[in-house]
Amino acid sequence: MVKAAFTFIDTNAVPWEDNPGIPGFKRRLLVFDDAARSEIRMDYVPPGAIPRVIELPHRHYHRTVSERAYALAGDFPHWEFSSTGDHVGEMILFRRHLFMDRPPRTIHGLMPEPLSETGCVLLYWNTGPGTGVAEPEAPRESVELPFDDSADADHTDFSDARLFDTAEVAWQEHVSAPGWKRKPLADAVENSGAVSLVHVPADWSGSSEPVRASAEAPSPWLFVIAGDLRIQLAEKGARRELALREGAFLIWRAGASLGVPADAVSDGGCTVLCVGHDLATTG
Repeated sequence: MVKAAFTFIDTNAVPWEDNPGIPGFKRRLLVFDDAARSEIRMDYVPPGAIPRVIELPHRHYHRTVSERAYALAGDFPHWEFSSTGDHVGEMILFRRHLFMDRPPRTIHGLMPEPLSETGCVLLYWNTGPGTGVAEPEAPRESVELPFDDSADADHTDFSDARLFDTAEVAWQEHVSAPGWKRKPLADAVENSGAVSLVHVPADWSGSSEPVRASAEAPSPWLFVIAGDLRIQLAEKGARRELALREGAFLIWRAGASLGVPADAVSDGGCTVLCVGHDLATTG
């Protein structure tokens, strides 16, 4: 992982590149962790695209790696399977604001139709390598399940993924920033902190002291889903202010602290996806 105390990326300015782990898809790689070999990236699924190295129908599961994703735009039909004997599955349509929390040992895949009509953009992160069908680690991490009775020989204790529209989750009052809202989405797992959405209303201003973000993960990060937000990063006595807008990505590490100013911090309001923190913990 990059050793700088923080990394700020305006993802709107990052060009798409071919995704070597999923041929036919594109990506914007935001973070690669050398130790865990985990990734944070944006994925682009072109309309009608399927990974070039697989034939449909296709399904598989991952032995040890957890995956999480937040749909940002477009549509992408995907299938979840309850067991090896389930050859039909349930189609889940990824659309904006759908969240996926996929633990290891969940069966998922693609069917011949329907395919994506408009393409899809996903914010995606995982806890280790081998989830991409063409990754070198895939033969060890990912297990393909054929659509016949031979798959029944796999007696793995399978799990279920959680995929849901976050727009249907009720906002809660933020426990440490009066006036803010929060939606908890997922608990922490190894190599990935707890996930939540945080909403900062327009022209919010707080106490005379800045609100500080505490972190439960070694490298907490955020992605601006919508709106604008001013934040402050402090490191070794120096302070830097950043103006974040939709598509902004920020990760910070030991040696840096994040806060928001005490005065107005958002002109039009802001919704932020937070991982490993809840953006505002006073004290």
